Amino acid sequence: MFYSTNGRLKTKMLAMNRHCHNCGEPWTISGNPGRGEVCMKCRADLRVCLNCQSYDPQVAEQCRERRADLVLEKHVGNFCESFEFAR
Repeated sequence: MFYSTNGRLKTKMLAMNRHCHNCGEPWTISGNPGRGEVCMKCRADLRVCLNCQSYDPQVAEQCRERRADLVLEKHVGNFCESFEFAR
């Protein structure tokens, strides 16, 4: 949110992008990262639960995809077939 000079609240549309869960560095390559892909800035794995659109800390096993295999280490690269990079 941004405020104008007269104090009125203005909103600005921000482009939704894909980014590293660890440092926020944007992922600019099209498609999903492979299991071995890492962030160019902090070297964190990118194909991880924490970067997936199905990740939700409020649901059982932190995943909204019911058919996905259980992944215990959410910050480590995995082979989940349901992975879709979150925006």
